[in-house]
Amino acid sequence: MLPFLLTPYLKKVLWGGSALAPFKGLPAHLDHIGESWEVSAMPGCESVVASGPHEGMTLLELCRLHGKELMGKAVYESTGGEFPLLVKFIDAADDLSVQVHPGDELARRRHGCAGKCEMWYILHSHPGTRLGAGLREPLTPEDFERRVSDGTFGDAIEWYETSPGDIFYLPAGRVHAIGAGNMLLEVQQPSDITYRIYDYNRRDDAGNLRPLHIDHARDAIDFSIANTYRVSADGDTLLRSEHFTVQRIDVASDKPYDLHRECFTALMCIAGEATVATADGSCSLTLQCGHSMIVPADTAVVISGTATIITAIP
Repeated sequence: MLPFLLTPYLKKVLWGGSALAPFKGLPAHLDHIGESWEVSAMPGCESVVASGPHEGMTLLELCRLHGKELMGKAVYESTGGEFPLLVKFIDAADDLSVQVHPGDELARRRHGCAGKCEMWYILHSHPGTRLGAGLREPLTPEDFERRVSDGTFGDAIEWYETSPGDIFYLPAGRVHAIGAGNMLLEVQQPSDITYRIYDYNRRDDAGNLRPLHIDHARDAIDFSIANTYRVSADGDTLLRSEHFTVQRIDVASDKPYDLHRECFTALMCIAGEATVATADGSCSLTLQCGHSMIVPADTAVVISGTATIITAIP
């Protein structure tokens, strides 16, 4: 199976900005695009195959037709044929809500779907930009309810000033919030279940306050604390978790990169431009900054050019 480029699903949101358009080379008039779902088989929000014999097919459709060949036998069987990743670029012109995601057991019991673990890799941030990740002090569920009620829950969150290259892991149950001024890459489980805890009293386009989910959040939160919630890279590996492994590849003109894995690999170019060619010469694609592609399982490619690429595998 040949590698293929993807056209993302663009999501317009209240807090979205205008930074994704120039980053991705999109029309400049696209405003309030907060999320570009680069690699998505989520129903209704699918990315679309943009090259090769399956051009025009959604990633979900491709998985249903050629899932084992695309994902690799082991991944296909372990997930029951469901595509196991969701990858986004996020541009926060305004603060996102303070929120938490449920784990697999709670999500399946409540919503009939997988939970949501995710990681963030900061691409750009303005001076003083920050985000929240985890709790800075031990809380009980009763403490949580009291702090939400009196408006002091934000004081219990660990806040970080961000810089490009920062990495954060948000396993299910970890409270978090992306602050205004951050543009980042997010790799996550394929789930869109979010419990909002605080949303700055914002209203939607119809003038309604967006709903909060305090009771659900209380049941989902991991109230333990850690010394730090910022992750340190291990060489090229940014993060290795039970749900995905994320790496950074720096390709130079004199330093091509050989890639051949038993499972599929999602490639997201965050700087420069690369050529991704199959080892047998049957396919050659240009991967530009802000764009993404998939290399199917058991497909050997050579990546050349001058580029920085983030890869994700299940």
